[in-house]
Amino acid sequence: MNYLLKIFLYTLAVFVLVGCTSSHEERKGNMEEGERIVAAIKQYEKKYGTHPTTLNALAPEFLSDVPHTFSGKDFEYDPEDLLAYSKWSLTFDMASDDSGCTYISHFESWDCWPPNAGDE
Repeated sequence: MNYLLKIFLYTLAVFVLVGCTSSHEERKGNMEEGERIVAAIKQYEKKYGTHPTTLNALAPEFLSDVPHTFSGKDFEYDPEDLLAYSKWSLTFDMASDDSGCTYISHFESWDCWPPNAGDE
């Protein structure tokens, strides 16, 4: 019984935290986690001379574990982003609305859509 109560309370806490989070806070949290991944990919490139083929290749040497988005989804990693003419890209979609961001390695910057989504 105690175990079921703990699961219920944990699930309720996650629901409340995600449900009460503004899109601005969600985007900020996702970008912070994304920046951790970007830094790890750059460290990997420096050490091995190429970027990893998967994000799992970063753990545990460069990250203790691969972070997830604020809503618990996986970041989308494309090791050969031919559409963006980039070596690789990292994308997250927002749970709170239909926006998201992609880090494009060629430009070393984030591109978010729509441009003002998450701004309050």
